[in-house]
Amino acid sequence: MQKTIVYIISDQRSGSTLLEQVLSCSYNVNTVGELIHLHDYLKQSGVGWPRGWQCQCGEPVNTCQFWSDIMCYADLDIRTMLPTKLTNNIGRHEENREKNERINQLDIIYDALFEKLNCSVLIDSSKNVYQAIELSKYSRHHYRFIYLTRDMRAVTLSKRKWRKIYGQEIPPLLRNLAAVLRKRIKYNNAVEVLGPNHITIQYEKLVKNYPEYLRLIWDFVANEWVNVVVPDTVGGSKGHTIAGTPNRNKVRGIVYDDTWRRKSKERKFFNLIGYMLELIV
Repeated sequence: MQKTIVYIISDQRSGSTLLEQVLSCSYNVNTVGELIHLHDYLKQSGVGWPRGWQCQCGEPVNTCQFWSDIMCYADLDIRTMLPTKLTNNIGRHEENREKNERINQLDIIYDALFEKLNCSVLIDSSKNVYQAIELSKYSRHHYRFIYLTRDMRAVTLSKRKWRKIYGQEIPPLLRNLAAVLRKRIKYNNAVEVLGPNHITIQYEKLVKNYPEYLRLIWDFVANEWVNVVVPDTVGGSKGHTIAGTPNRNKVRGIVYDDTWRRKSKERKFFNLIGYMLELIV
């Protein structure tokens, strides 16, 4: 059976969880969420603190039976395992050895997941483009990469909303937008390294016409073992994904939510700048 990892690249708050959930509704497809954060969730450090480093099933990842089985199959010990995030400093000779060790560890984890989940396609929504590039070059697995973009005004406002919910400091609005812009430019340039092994999808177009885009994506993935399903809703299942949108377990329809536009229009200068940036970047 051909095995494929579909890796989703995006900024935060760009709809990667929704895309991951829609894709995983098809038969012979499963998802692990953001595998890049597995190490942090197991160690209960860094990313994941707002939700107590919980697996989607509700248990902390380091006590979840599913992830315990994965660690056992991969012959990994939480105390000694390497981080599951690859360095952004691509090409530094002094880092090559540890980078190769981390990639080999990720390959073994992917092996364990394919075995445990008994699927032909695994969705990894880790988002990080530099991780994607390194995996495309050095991992022994077969990948397809989806670069998901969303209107920078929507991303900016959503990030600010969740920073407020988590009690984090909220920078000035235009500084937030500038940070989103810098990341968009970096990612736009970086994904070109992936060549024909990636496609770019706009979140707005995806949600407004997801049956068409679903077919486009699966044609691109080209795994003959997938039985494509076009769902009406997502969420509600108790899987074992890591990270992702906090409301991922809530059953919801696949509809385009443009409430951010009203909030954006209330901030006229921000809205104008964001609109112009979307036209040129």
